[in-house]
Amino acid sequence: MSIQRRVEEIIRGAGDILLEKLASGFTIEHKGRVDLVTDADRAAEAYITKELQRDFPAFSILGEEEGLSGRPDAEYLWLIDPLDGTTNFAHGFPYFSVSIALTHHREVVFGAVYDPSTKTLFTAGKDQGAFMNGEPISVSEITNLENSLLVTGFPYDVSTTKDDNIAEYAKALKATQGVLRTGSAALDLCNVACGRLDAYWEKGIDAYDIAAGSLIVTEAGGRLSAVDGGPFDLYDHQVLASNGLIHDELVQLIGTSA
Repeated sequence: MSIQRRVEEIIRGAGDILLEKLASGFTIEHKGRVDLVTDADRAAEAYITKELQRDFPAFSILGEEEGLSGRPDAEYLWLIDPLDGTTNFAHGFPYFSVSIALTHHREVVFGAVYDPSTKTLFTAGKDQGAFMNGEPISVSEITNLENSLLVTGFPYDVSTTKDDNIAEYAKALKATQGVLRTGSAALDLCNVACGRLDAYWEKGIDAYDIAAGSLIVTEAGGRLSAVDGGPFDLYDHQVLASNGLIHDELVQLIGTSA
């Protein structure tokens, strides 16, 4: 069985766990004032980790809740976010996802993001294109910010940090048709990839939040960078993803104050 097919089975299984917890009840813990974790996060990650370790024992795993397992210098590393959008999940708002990416020497070579609420699966392989439920997807053709619809996010310490993204949000809100804040970085990236949204940016995020989605965007014809327009680094805790056509204009607008 191929890696892609096996990951698709695992990610759907994790999504089923989240939906079962949503229906039957779950517990909530606070890692920070607004940084939540539920037993659904932990159950989904435990399931994903067990399945991946069984089928790919030579690969290491970095999960949001359990951290690194396996050799830190392994050639292949899985990056797992078992529940991206925990706050949404905890409130019963159906915008959350499961994200699994495979990296080879720090480069993402396969990514999958699953939206359990709509049974929507996004996938991409390096140099193989991007897909939604098996159908090819591509970024939008919007050529200017004035006609664009964007999405962003805010750091968990937004109430205390000076780097809170509020000034950037205000600038973009006035220059576009709207800026959403939906709460799942992985799904936000996928919605840029399939052309529903034209760009997404965020700071204060981790590699497992954006690894799968970043590959899906580029394989759909989009562009990635740091918020200030510099090179994209998966481990730099920030990303600006767009259809490519509005990228430079958006960097000019928000990059100088980021």
